[in-house]
Order: sequence, then structure tokens, then C-alpha cells
Amino acid sequence: MCIVRPAIGCIVEGEGERVSFKKLIYGINGTIVKPIHISKAQGNGDITSNLEEKLTDLAETHMPITIIVCLDYIDAKKNNPIIKTCEDLIKELSQRATNWLKSKRIKESQKPKQISIVTIIPKLECWYFADSTYIKSKCEVDISTISFPKKIINADADIRCPQKLIKILFPSKKIKSPKFAKEILTSGDPSVMRENSRSFRKFFDEVESAKVRHDSYLKLNFG
Repeated sequence: MCIVRPAIGCIVEGEGERVSFKKLIYGINGTIVKPIHISKAQGNGDITSNLEEKLTDLAETHMPITIIVCLDYIDAKKNNPIIKTCEDLIKELSQRATNWLKSKRIKESQKPKQISIVTIIPKLECWYFADSTYIKSKCEVDISTISFPKKIINADADIRCPQKLIKILFPSKKIKSPKFAKEILTSGDPSVMRENSRSFRKFFDEVESAKVRHDSYLKLNFG
């Protein structure tokens, strides 16, 4: 009996991403074949230190066609002084992922067709602002009384202190809770978010590519 492999598996660094990303991915493309598997590491350093082990565990357990690895750039930079730019981080992790694919750690039938590295710049909270219309409509304060960018072109750069600003906008909320992350991340419009955050655009496009890749796999193996 031939088992249908899932389209996407994600490796993420925190609980906020773990509880949010399934709904976020289906918001990007609702036709992706279920299930989507989200594997949570024990923080950013666990991904950068143990990437190969995380890939092996996800591939052996669920066999997704595409694996997307997501991590905050600013934390990775703090954990590794050698990392000077986002490109450095992507290059290092991509090379390790390529070497892992070439190794014999797992069966060929379990290996993904693609491993994509997405760096969230600088942190996940910047994605909250990628649909600024939504965030302004839901915030608990008068937006005219605080310093808020009139227009967000790239949330990755335009929002300097995302956690501080979130705290100002939502004083009654537990802003570090996974529930809050899910509420904000999955309620905005992904197409708008794609336009207003370069790192979210990368994530969005990787999800769409994974859908195309999985469709090709299904056609080739199941007609």
C-alpha cells in the first residue's frame, strides 16, 4: 500500500509558532493537502545546534515532501557571533541541510524533496504588523496618541521594537502567550502581509512552492 506523504512539515523555535502555523499556512493556501506537521524545537539555539537531528526526526516520523525551517534572525545572531547577516545564516543552515540530504541518516523514501530556510527578521512579532490595518483595528488604544508608522512598507525594518509596541497597543493582553500569537498572526490577510514584510513574503512563497511540489508528487505517484 502506497502512503500519501504530507505536503509540508515545519520546524519552528517556539510555542507561538507551533500553535499558529497550521492555520497561517492554510490561510495562505487552503487547498494544501492535510495534515501539516509542526515540530517545535527547544528555542532558537536548539535549531541552529541540532538542525540535522530535527530534520531526521521530522522526516522519519511524518515524511513531508517539503520541510520549512523558521527561526528568528536576531536570536540566531546572538547565539552565533560568526553570523553577521541574514544571508550568512541562510547559507550556513542551507549547506547543512544539503549535506544532511546527501547523507544516509534516513531512507531515501523518507527524505523531503526540498528544505527551505526562512529567517524571520528580526523576530516573529514583526509579522504582527505586516497587516497594519488589522492590527490598528484591534488595538486597545487610540492609535493617534502613540508613535506608529503612518505607512508600513516593510515591517521587518519599519517596526524597530515590535515587542514594546505590541505591549503599548494591547496593555490588557498577555502578549507573550501562544494564544495571543495565534490570534494576531492568523487573523490578518496573508496576501497583505506578503506585500508588507520581506521575510513573510519568503514564507508565503515557500508555502506556495510546497503546494506545487506536492501536486507534482501526487500526479506522478497517484495519477
